[in-house]
Amino acid sequence: MMQVTRLPLGVYQTNCYIIYEESSKTCCVLDPGGEAKKVLEFMEIRGLTLDAVLLTHGHFDHVGAVKDLHEATGCKVYLCTEDCTMPAKWTAGELFYTDAYGEGDELNLAGLTIKVMHTPGHTPG
Repeated sequence: MMQVTRLPLGVYQTNCYIIYEESSKTCCVLDPGGEAKKVLEFMEIRGLTLDAVLLTHGHFDHVGAVKDLHEATGCKVYLCTEDCTMPAKWTAGELFYTDAYGEGDELNLAGLTIKVMHTPGHTPG
């Protein structure tokens, strides 16, 4: 059964989502805010392994924990590269990612298939 847990993280209490199939124990993290420690603690308590981080967009309050999670787990980090055109003041510097996604892509992460729907407006990507 698929589990979805919301963790409000960082100064702005940005919604981070941890998604996993109970039977597989690998997870995908969406928008890890700025508190890698809380995400890692959640995963440890539940015995989860991080497969990938998926960024819905590149604003600073959504990407703050990306590098720390990548360094701690070696996970892939997915981002729509169109967000790389945003000014650094909106992203807190250079955006970190290992893989890109675009309209219509199907990502197989943590045993789940995620279909990408490009919805620009809030950011370019």
